[in-house]
Amino acid sequence: MRDVDDAALAGAYAGAGAFVWPSWREGFGLPPLEAMRCGCPVAASEAPAMPEVLGGFAPVYFDPHSPALLAEAVVLLLSEGPEARGARVRAGQEWAAQYTCRRLANEMVAIWKSSVRGAGR
Repeated sequence: MRDVDDAALAGAYAGAGAFVWPSWREGFGLPPLEAMRCGCPVAASEAPAMPEVLGGFAPVYFDPHSPALLAEAVVLLLSEGPEARGARVRAGQEWAAQYTCRRLANEMVAIWKSSVRGAGR
């Protein structure tokens, strides 16, 4: 596998017609979030955590056990008109913007502090 730098990856996401994430089980779902951040419409499975992580409007969700529903989601994304696509892309970018390295660091520190306080009881 070839290494891809951040700029090339962002360009690939931005130039794609859609990003499809057919995961059956997911812990977080960073790739579809990255795609949304870069302006790529996302079709994602309804696997646990995906609706919570990716939000309600921007992605099109499908049952990951149904190839037909996956295909419908992709067709929907690829056939949307410019206004609908633009609204979906903007919503995805706005949603994904909340996930920053600073936020992650702050939340991890808060978890660690809480754990230390809890262990001292």
